[in-house]
This record gives sequence, structure tokens and C-alpha cells, in this order.
Amino acid sequence: MTDRIRILSRLCITLIVSVCMISTSHAHFMWLTVETPSSDKPTAHVYFSESPEPDDPALLKRLGDVVVKTQQGNGKVTKTKLTLGEDSLTAQLPSADSLHVLRHTYGTFSRGGPTMLLNYRCKTGPTLGHQAWKQNTRDLLDLDLVPTRDGKKIKVQVFWHGKPAAGLQVVAVNPNFQDYEMETDNAGIVSIPASDAGRYTFRARVIEDKAGKYKDADYSAVRYYTTLVLPVEEETKVLTTKQLPVIPKPVASFGAAIIGNNLYTYGGAMGAAHSYDNTTQGDSLWKLNLKKPGGWDNLSQGPRLQGLAMVSHDGLLYRVGGFTAKNEVGEDHDLWSQTSFASYNPKSGEWTDHSPLPEPRSSHDAAVIGDTLYVVGGWNMQGPDNTMWHTTAWSCDLSSEQKEWKELPHPPFKRRALSLAAYDGQLYCVGGMQESGGPTRAVSVFNPDKGTWSEGPTLPGEKSLAGFGSSSFATGDELYVSTIEGKMFRLSTDGKAWQRVGDLERARFFHRMLPVSDAQLLFVGGANMGIGKFEEVEIVDLPGDE
Repeated sequence: MTDRIRILSRLCITLIVSVCMISTSHAHFMWLTVETPSSDKPTAHVYFSESPEPDDPALLKRLGDVVVKTQQGNGKVTKTKLTLGEDSLTAQLPSADSLHVLRHTYGTFSRGGPTMLLNYRCKTGPTLGHQAWKQNTRDLLDLDLVPTRDGKKIKVQVFWHGKPAAGLQVVAVNPNFQDYEMETDNAGIVSIPASDAGRYTFRARVIEDKAGKYKDADYSAVRYYTTLVLPVEEETKVLTTKQLPVIPKPVASFGAAIIGNNLYTYGGAMGAAHSYDNTTQGDSLWKLNLKKPGGWDNLSQGPRLQGLAMVSHDGLLYRVGGFTAKNEVGEDHDLWSQTSFASYNPKSGEWTDHSPLPEPRSSHDAAVIGDTLYVVGGWNMQGPDNTMWHTTAWSCDLSSEQKEWKELPHPPFKRRALSLAAYDGQLYCVGGMQESGGPTRAVSVFNPDKGTWSEGPTLPGEKSLAGFGSSSFATGDELYVSTIEGKMFRLSTDGKAWQRVGDLERARFFHRMLPVSDAQLLFVGGANMGIGKFEEVEIVDLPGDE
């Protein structure tokens, strides 16, 4: 055999061995991901591949029946059966802010050696740091992975039958496709750098030398794999706060404004969520001196209202619309939107009624540009089963003695539970709930000089609910929005994007955010779906431009 033939033979053998090594190293695992489109209806996708991406669709058919279990914040667990889609097993899930898991026994498998029984487990959920990750899923997964954030690291603790598992193999991949192969320490923990925002994956393995039979097939070992798909956002700081005296009663969906050194609130919902009656709606105007916050003063009583708007202008408070519950406690809801429009003079302590709104309105918002008050959004409730979503918007010249209303060009939307802010001579209408399509993160902008509507940059968020019950205000030549997720955004200088500037310690919605200075915003009232209504009043220090 010539030297050339020997060399070629060795090259062929090397190539064959390399191909075999590649084919044997190619392994498939089950992965569970959840997508939440603008409709806010989370959709599960299960892939059978090396990573949570589509592979050969034919492989999915071998998985058989697969069920996703969703554990919600109240501990309730629901089951959803997956169906075969184009390139994944898929299903619509009941909740986005939850943990989702699945368990599946694939069957026996052999690569020419001992036959093993393969068991796959998968887990995913919202972004790391979300309160959903505090839930205990160890009753649902025998091999469980629990992620937490520790500064600039992601820590994952591995549990086997509910106990921390030491010495287990864990493989992780970051968004830049850098992989880490590790072993859990004595506490069952591994950690990797949180290098970038994006999707991280983890895979843990347990091998049991246990023989048995599965569907008439003998096996000599059992393998368990759990995969974790973990969305990670860029780390943001919690904004510094200063605590003020708590409000007299926890309240949401109310009016608030600042004049000089004084904070004023009026009305609002004080009862349980989605429960309305004529005893749990506020009818008082309260004042807190922000410079000498000794306590709250009850200045006056008026109509019971919630879902109203209140602004300040030229030393006066203006209260606009809202709704009144006419039913008694325990009776069917009987809710009526109002046309009331009144001003309060802090110097005289008197209310003055003005020309009423052209139509009853609640769940709207209001803002002032120059001397003009603008009212946008909301609906008209006139008792049970009689609700109309508004297609109109109005303005009123507050410098005029007559205070007459002028109709604006119709907004290109029907939304309530939105927030309004005056910024750079324009009116920003942020998020809200749509008559059809559910909550939205859309932002619409009205230009009073041109009388035209345009679309602004969509509010960021994991889901469209991020725009529901927000609060918006401009201060220090910057426009800010705080969302139901507890995130603070600032409009970019070019007006084309929202920049996340930090997180609030308390995630609120149906609250009021008001400017105290160019570098501070005040937060009062509001609620949280998992906590309830807030009594805390906070002043938040705004970060400077980076």
C-alpha cells in the first residue's frame, strides 16, 4: 500500500469516526416556551430538539399526548392538552404571569449499549425576578429547577424529590450561545453570569441505575432531564423613595393633583376589586402638605365618585366626570357615569359647578396644555347593561368665565382606563382597555395646533396589560409613564421610543403619579392584583440621563 493510500485511508477513518461522534453527541430534549402576543393570550410551544427551536416535525409525533400544567399565583393548577402544530406542540394557556411545567415519559431508548428509560420535564415562566418565580413547583416536578437573580449572576437551585441535589450535571446556554457545563454544589446550586438580556436555558440530569419494564420493553437505567427556558431582562435598579404619611383610606381609580406644596385627592374606589356600592366610593377632598407632612386634612364632601379625573390650573382644582354606584351593598351593580364638572378654590374652600360635560363619562383621563383642559377616553354607563364606549374627546378653555366645551377631532380609538399627559405642546394618550381587543400598550398623540391624531411609540411590556391603568405625567422637560408591572419609562429625546429608567418598589395601577419637582415624582393610591390597594404615599427620585 502506497503512502498516499495509507494517508487517504487514515483520513477516511478519521472522517467516519468524526461523523459517528457527531451523530452520537446529537441529543434531543423537550423544551417548553411561552409566547404572549398583543392579544395577551399566552401560547405554549413544545419543541423536541437540542435547543428550544423547531427541529424535524416528525419527531414531535413520537411524543404522544403531552399536558402542560399552569400554576397560578393563588396556587391553583390547571391542565392544558397540547396539540400538534406545524413545528411544535402548541396550546393556549390560561395565564401569562404563571409558571408552566410538564412531565413526560418518552419511553425506552438505546444507542447500542444498555437500554434506558427517558423521562423529560420542562419549565418556563415570565421574566426572571417576576413574583411568579417565588412559587413552589416541587410537587409538580420531581426534578425541579428554581432560578433567582443574585446581582450580576443567575443562580439556579436544583431539587430532586423536593430536596437540594448536589453533584448533578447542569448545562446552561446564554443568549450569545455561550454554554456552561457545571455540577451543583452541596446546596444544589449552580450560577452563571447574567451577561445580557435575552433567553437563557438550563438542563439538569439525574441517572438512576434501576432496572424495569416499560410497555413490554426492558430497561436497565432511568434518566431524567429537566429543561428550563428563562427570559431575562436587563437589570434595572429600584428607584429611591421617600415615604410620606399614608392616605386615610386605601383607594384606587380616584382623582389627584398638586397645587404648590399641597397634594389633593378626591373620591375613588375603596371596596374590594370589581365590587361597587354606595358605601365604598369616596366623597371627600383630602389635602396633604408636602413640605410639612404632619397628616391629612379632610376639606369637604361632595358626590360619591370613582373613575374620575382631576387636574390643577392657575391655583384651582378641576374635577371631571366619574361614576356613581346607586346600588346598596350586596345588590346588583347599578353604575351611572356623570357629567359633573366643578372647580375648587383652596383659598375660599368652596366648590363651583361649571358647564357639565356634553355626555356622561367615566374611566377617562384629563390633562392641561396652556389654559386648555382636554378630556379623552372612557365610557358612559347608565345602569345595568347600558354602556357606551366614547368616540368623542373634548376641550375647555379654563381661562374663560363660561367654561364651554369644544369637541375635538374624533380619536382613532375607543379606550378607557388610559392615562393622559401634556408634553411638548401635545397630548399623549397612553394604553388602556379597548372596546374590542382587550388591553393595549398603544400610545396616541393629539396635536392641538394641527388638530390631528398620530401614533406614538408603543409602551414596552411583556404583555398588553402593561398599558392598563397606567399613570403619565411630564416633569423636568421629560415625559414619564408608570405601569401595572411597576416599571418606569421615559420618552426618548426624539420621541420615537420609551426608555426604562427603573422599577418601583410597589407596582401599582389605577394610581396617580404627579410631579413634585423636575427630579421627583409622587405616587399615591392605586392597587396591585396580588396585594390589593395601597395606602403608601411615596416620592421617587428620578435618575438622570446616562
